[in-house]
Amino acid sequence: MFYSGAVKKSLYILIIIVSVLTACIDRREYASMCQGLDSLNERNRNDEPFTAADVQPYIDYFDRHGEPNDRLLAYYLLGRAYHEQGEAPMALEQYHKAIECADTLSRDCDFGQLSRVYSQMGEIFYEQSLYNQYFRYLDLSINSFYKSKDTINAFITYEQKSFAYRELNQLDSAVIVSEEVASLYRDFGYESYAATALGSIARTLLIQGKTDKAKKYMIIYEGESGLFNEAGEIEEGREAYYNTKGLLSLKENKLDSAEYWYRKELRDGKDFNNQNGGALGLAMVFEQRHQPDSAAKYYQYAYAMNDSMYAQMATEEVARMQAMYDYSRHQQIAHAEKEKASRRAIVIWVCIGIIVLLSLVAIIIVERINHRHQQIVTKYLESLNIIRQARQDIKKLKANNKENAELIAEKEMVIHEQKDFLKALPTDSLIYKRFSIRGKEPSTDEWLQIEELVFELFPQFQKFMADHNKMLNDKEQKTCLLIRAGFKPKNISDMLNVGPSYISNIRSEMLQKLFGQTGTPKDFDRLLRDIS
Repeated sequence: MFYSGAVKKSLYILIIIVSVLTACIDRREYASMCQGLDSLNERNRNDEPFTAADVQPYIDYFDRHGEPNDRLLAYYLLGRAYHEQGEAPMALEQYHKAIECADTLSRDCDFGQLSRVYSQMGEIFYEQSLYNQYFRYLDLSINSFYKSKDTINAFITYEQKSFAYRELNQLDSAVIVSEEVASLYRDFGYESYAATALGSIARTLLIQGKTDKAKKYMIIYEGESGLFNEAGEIEEGREAYYNTKGLLSLKENKLDSAEYWYRKELRDGKDFNNQNGGALGLAMVFEQRHQPDSAAKYYQYAYAMNDSMYAQMATEEVARMQAMYDYSRHQQIAHAEKEKASRRAIVIWVCIGIIVLLSLVAIIIVERINHRHQQIVTKYLESLNIIRQARQDIKKLKANNKENAELIAEKEMVIHEQKDFLKALPTDSLIYKRFSIRGKEPSTDEWLQIEELVFELFPQFQKFMADHNKMLNDKEQKTCLLIRAGFKPKNISDMLNVGPSYISNIRSEMLQKLFGQTGTPKDFDRLLRDIS
C-alpha cells in the first residue's frame, strides 16, 4: 500500500511538471506568434511588401489559440495582402472576417484597429468609384475612431469625404466638409491640420469663381500648415499646390507669375499629375499670350502622357469591373450554398450572364473611344503635314523672287487656318499619339520628341546625360529619360517592352555606375530627378 501511494504521488508530480512545462511552452509560442504578427503589422504600416502566404500561419494559429483582437488583426493583414495584390474580392472577404472577429461588446475591443478595417474597405469602393458604399464605410470607421477616443483620426477620416465629393463634382459639398472639419481641428487645437484642410479646397473655390475666399484660405495654408520652408517652398510630394498658385495667377491675369508657378511645378514635381498639370498650365499661359507654337508644344507633352495614362486606365477599368463582379459572384454563390441545390444553377447562370454583359459593354465602350481618338489623331497629323508642306513651299517661294508674295501669303493663311483647327480640338481627347499602348515601343521620332522636351525642361539633366552617354546602352538611356520625365517603373517597362524586374535591376546597376553608390532602385530615381 505504501508503494502504491508513492507511485500515485509520483504520477501527480509528473502530471504537474508536464502541465507547467506545457503551459510555459504554450505561453512562449503565443508570445512568439504575437511578436511575429506585430512585426508584420509594422511592415504594413511602413508600406513594406508582404504576401498572403506570410500571414496565413498567423491565421491558422490565432483561429485556434488567439483572442478576438488577435484574429481581428490577422484577418485585417490578410486583407491588406490581397488588396496590395489587386485582388479586391478576396480582400473584402478577409476584411468581413476581421469585422466578425471583433468583440464589440467587450471593454477590450480594439476599436482603433476595427476602424482601420472599415477605412480599407471604404478605400476599395473608392477605387471602384462606388461612392455611396465608400461613404457608408467611412461613417463606420469614424464611429469606431470615436469609440477608441481617437478624435484626430476621426476628423482625418471625415475629411476624406471631401475628396469623394470632388470626384462626384459636388463641389459645394466638398467645400462644406473641409470647412466643417477645419473648424473641428481648431476646436481641439490642431491648427496645422485646420490650415491644411482649408488649403485642400483652394483650387475648388477658384474653379467655382470664389477667388477672394480661395486667396484667404491659401494665405492660412501657407502660413499655418507647417508644410512650407522659409523660402516659401512646399514639402516634397505636395508640388501640385504650385498648380493652384498658377491658376490663381491666371484668374488675376498675372501671366508672368502663372508661368513661374507652372514651370516650378514641372521642375519640382515628380509624378504624372505634376508633369501633366504643369504642361497644361504653361499651354494656357502661352495661349493667352498668343504664342501658338509654344502652347502647342506643351499641349503635345501633356497629351502624350494622357495617352499613355488613358491606355492604362482603360485596361484597369475593365479589370475593376471584373473584380467587383467577381466579388458579387462570390457572395451570391456563398449565399446559394445555404439554399436548395435547385436554385444554385439559376444563380450561377445569372452571374455568367452578368459577366458576359459587362464584358461586352466594356469592349464596346473602349472600342468606340479608341475609334474616336484615332479619328482625331488622323486629322491632327493631316493638319501637321499641311503646315509642314506650306512652310516648305514658302521657303521655296522666298528663294525665287518678290513676285511670289501673294502665294506666300496664301500659304501662311493655310498655316493659320490649320493652327486654328488644332486649337479647336477637345483638350481631353487623344490628340497626338506619341506613345503606343502596352507592349509596343514608341517610334524613333517619338523618342526624339520626348528627349527634346525633357532636355528643354531640365538643362542640367541634358548635360548630365551627355557626360555619361558612353557609359549607357540604349535601354539605359531611355530608362533615365523616362524616369526624369516622371513616369513610373510600370509605365517604363511597358514602353520599353521589357519586364518589371529588368527595369528594377538596371536602375540598381546605374546607381553604382552613374553615382558610385549602392542602394535601392528608388534611391536611383530620387538622385536622377534631383538633377534640374
